[in-house]
Amino acid sequence: MEKKTAEELNQLFNTAEEADKKIFAEMRSNILLNTGKHYERVQKNLEHGLRNRNVNKETRIRLTKNHTKVLCSNVQDVLLNQASDFVPIPKNESEIQDQKSAEIAKAVWLQGKEDNDWNDYLQRTVHSFVVTGETATKVSYDPTVGKLTGYEPKLNEEGMPLYYYQEGATTSSMDENGIELEQILDETKPIFNGKICIERLSAYNLMRDPNAKTMKESPYVIIRKMVPTAKLVRMFANTGDVKADTQMKEKIKETSDKTYKIFDSNSAKFVEAKGMATVREFYYRQSVEHPKGYIYICIENEILYDAEIPLGEEGEIAFPIKHTGYDLIDDCPRYSSLIRDIRPEQAEINRAASKIAETQVTVGDDKVFIPGAGKLEKGASLPGIRVIKTGGGRPPVVVQGRSGDQFTGYLKDNVQEMYQKIGFELNLSNAAQSQDMDFELFKSAKLKQKFSRQALRLENYFKSIVNCYLFLASKYKSYEDIVVAAGKNEAFNIDEFKSYTPLNHLISVQPVDGDFYTMFGKNKELTTISQYFGKDMDKYTQAAVIKSMPFLNKDPVIKDLLQEYEAPMNMLLALDRGDEYVPSRYDDSKNMLKRLHSRVREPSFKLLDPTIQESYEAVIGAYEGIESEQTSEALRLQKGMIPTGGSLVKCDLYVNKPNTRGGVKTERATVSSQALEWLISAMEKQGLAQERLIEIDSVQSAINIGEEALSQGRPDPSTQETIPPTF
Repeated sequence: MEKKTAEELNQLFNTAEEADKKIFAEMRSNILLNTGKHYERVQKNLEHGLRNRNVNKETRIRLTKNHTKVLCSNVQDVLLNQASDFVPIPKNESEIQDQKSAEIAKAVWLQGKEDNDWNDYLQRTVHSFVVTGETATKVSYDPTVGKLTGYEPKLNEEGMPLYYYQEGATTSSMDENGIELEQILDETKPIFNGKICIERLSAYNLMRDPNAKTMKESPYVIIRKMVPTAKLVRMFANTGDVKADTQMKEKIKETSDKTYKIFDSNSAKFVEAKGMATVREFYYRQSVEHPKGYIYICIENEILYDAEIPLGEEGEIAFPIKHTGYDLIDDCPRYSSLIRDIRPEQAEINRAASKIAETQVTVGDDKVFIPGAGKLEKGASLPGIRVIKTGGGRPPVVVQGRSGDQFTGYLKDNVQEMYQKIGFELNLSNAAQSQDMDFELFKSAKLKQKFSRQALRLENYFKSIVNCYLFLASKYKSYEDIVVAAGKNEAFNIDEFKSYTPLNHLISVQPVDGDFYTMFGKNKELTTISQYFGKDMDKYTQAAVIKSMPFLNKDPVIKDLLQEYEAPMNMLLALDRGDEYVPSRYDDSKNMLKRLHSRVREPSFKLLDPTIQESYEAVIGAYEGIESEQTSEALRLQKGMIPTGGSLVKCDLYVNKPNTRGGVKTERATVSSQALEWLISAMEKQGLAQERLIEIDSVQSAINIGEEALSQGRPDPSTQETIPPTF
């Protein structure tokens, strides 16, 4: 591969900039229209024209009724509701490795959103998508940011590391006694753990090959940005080579001595930038000439850095620049904004509003016409009455002023047409909403359908960003960083996330609507499922359903229930990896065996290594032994227990119970029917039939009668016993 020179790159840059010059101007004009500052750029020419026509300053009126901003904001709200978040899901839901990798990827992505302030990025991206018509993002790994982990060792002129020795320094790592010396650190060269950055780019600073039909077909893209020269010196003139660093500083200074005019989207003006340098980043896609892609970073007269794109052999997922737009332009890789369609109506609305104000200023006041010899004099004043005296023979004529009503209809028609072009109703008041939530859900879906093409482009754009981020995370993030994001419980499953290349072959990103209506609809569906199927669901199925819920899947209340879902999955992952797994008697052996049997029946199980299959059989045998032991123990416990189920039965047995008013009271005993049945069955096993019980009962009754007679002083001969004499 023949590398480009600085002159060749400059020529490519100038050609690419000229190709889209008009589109860049339209993008900047759209920003001015959206902010209501589009008249500021023509202020000087307007003043000159009005002076030539001898128009007084008092009657120079130019009003703006900014319906463009209102419409753009409404469209942004609709698109944000359709692309508010993205959740990694397994590409192949039947593969346990894919499921676990997707769960870890979800945790890593949540951490990435926090690191890159995703909510702010999302709003700004959708704003640029709607207003300028395009949006672009750079996803890359930056090792110079993140958490500070240490400093590079300090080196001498020969490049040898230095160590503290007495009051000076030495290149030896040990002293004469063999004691290891402390290394000297260079605090000007910090080491960070790095960060995967999601950087939003201005579309008018993104250029392409003039011959490309689509942005993805362009062999290269160019990014233009302004960078402080001090940062450039720190990054590219700090190698340690004094001569080379001095030359690089001089070249950077040559660029910084020039004054650049850049477009400031905050003030909507071109401003002068001093102490800044224009940096051009060239990104070549993977091709025969560049098998791994290539990067050039340069200023106007010097190439600062060039290298292959990191992980470029993986193809488009590793390409750092992502791009999309609002509306297609035939045979052109660029896009247009909705503002292009509503410009004429906005201009007419402003003109009609200005004419209304002009009419009110010039002929708005009421006018009084009196005869030539007549005059008006103030008369007496009474409460609520003003008296005006007139002279002459005829009364004065009062002509009412004009309010500009002749332009109001025309203005309203243009406003109506403007909203109809975009597909919005003119009145979007919340007060007009129905109380029927099903109807509101239908309205929400209908409104989304109007912008389905734009939402699809934006959705695919965000999916490419998330996939690129997760791909880079699998390569650059350390195990410790992933454990922090996913939790210590996933420490043994990190390999499932890091071992697949490329990551987008494993995980597809599923968009999640974040608007109220979608959340309400999901909650309604889940409530219906729970009502009709809740009683028949086992714990594993319940946990799987809860994990799909948008609100409860992170609630600590159901933490224990989710373990019923996680434990079998972690076991299968460990076995599939060939790791040793020791069953525990505290596991839910029934649930574990159910998942093991299901895995063994899967077609892919036969493709596993025979050693792994033997491990499965060993674990199944261990859990079957645990379950058998638990069943035997339960039976042993059950033998010594009296059942308490069934209906309650009153028995002819009187027992004492506490009385609510103190003391005790006697009442018939209440026993469960199953307890009585168990008693009868147990006595039958002991050889005591029901007839024998009746016989015993009659004898016992006779004994009771005899005892009662004795207590009353009337001895019964049948119950008399020989009593020993007393002396």
